[in-house]
Amino acid sequence: MSNIHLHVELDKVVEELRAELREKAIQWSKARTPSALFDLEQELQVTLNTLQVNVVRALLEEIHRDKTFVTECQKKALTKCGAYNNGLREVFVQTLSGRRTKIKTPYSRPPSKARNNQHTGVRRPKEQSGLYPVLRQLGIVRGSTPRFLAEINRQMADGPSGEEAEERLSSREILLNKTSMWHMVRDFASIALQQREAAVKNLDHIAVQESLFRN
Repeated sequence: MSNIHLHVELDKVVEELRAELREKAIQWSKARTPSALFDLEQELQVTLNTLQVNVVRALLEEIHRDKTFVTECQKKALTKCGAYNNGLREVFVQTLSGRRTKIKTPYSRPPSKARNNQHTGVRRPKEQSGLYPVLRQLGIVRGSTPRFLAEINRQMADGPSGEEAEERLSSREILLNKTSMWHMVRDFASIALQQREAAVKNLDHIAVQESLFRN
């Protein structure tokens, strides 16, 4: 698979960052007090967060150009969930930077729910009416990457309260409320359970070294 598109996108991201840094650095270089240096680093954090989310966007787009992988994800959605391919949809994905980026990704939908919607004229929420097979395979739950969910989980576990975790994240320009963070902790736990179930199913295929059990 050619990586031309990826390289073009990464070059674009780097050039945009270069232009932004050159413009801002002139003002940042005028810092002469602790508060000015504080503001400098805080603004730089915002710039780095933007770089991170743009790189992740470019990589997600490259992953979606892998037709073999996308097809495998769609087949898995069909065999395991009975969900058929229903075209592309634009969704937001939140990355470790706390920033969100929009990407186009395949959407799969169970036929029974599609019929129910046609008869009633009621449009159900996306989470109830189908799934995004490629995002699901990558561990992106409700629009959040697994690494972002892991970071929220760690911050909440560090405590001593949700408010403290919220404050620590805000210092990195990641703005969330306590309720949203608890939902993300639950989502991260769901990924861990899926991985555990997959590991248990593969236990029969693990070769055991008999020498480990000999005296």
